[in-house]
Amino acid sequence: MKKILLLSFCLFATNVMAQELFPELAGIGKRSNGTSQQAAEEVSAPQANKTEETVVQVDVVFDGQVPEAAVASQETSDKAEEEEEDADEKNKKIQIYMANAESTITPNTNFSYCFGQIKFANEMKKPVQALTVEIVYGPYPNTYNIRNLVKDSEQSESVTFVGETCKHILEMPKVTIKRCVVEKMTEAECKKRVEFIPLRGS
Repeated sequence: MKKILLLSFCLFATNVMAQELFPELAGIGKRSNGTSQQAAEEVSAPQANKTEETVVQVDVVFDGQVPEAAVASQETSDKAEEEEEDADEKNKKIQIYMANAESTITPNTNFSYCFGQIKFANEMKKPVQALTVEIVYGPYPNTYNIRNLVKDSEQSESVTFVGETCKHILEMPKVTIKRCVVEKMTEAECKKRVEFIPLRGS
């Protein structure tokens, strides 16, 4: 029993002496615990802030409402595009032109002959429902009736001439627009859209 008491006393005395000789060792456990706790708080704090920021962003994006400024900006953009398309559409034409023209002129012009194609093309979005045109080369008038000429399409009519008229096949003929029908467009405006090109490659 005396040995146990003596051993306990020695251990206690050793611990006290160690703390007196090395006082910095006394706070190791406390500082360690404090540092660990502080580090845990520093780690958890950014995570908490990050979580809070994420929640705020999610609420803004997915709350089912579109900001009024974004709606107004989109409407302005759409309107500008529509106005640009309308302005561009006003410049679109109904084109008539001579294509694939070939002419053989003989010394005796009465035996000359020539041929080609009168083509009709629509650049507009709306179809040309009806177009009646009289085209005169030399003394001979030809009337063409075109129906349902849709956008970016062509309709063609073959033409053949003999004699003096062949001298004029590459020139500008006399063109009279007798009828022009396009939906939601006055006939006068429709006629203004028609242009004739004397010669154009096919």
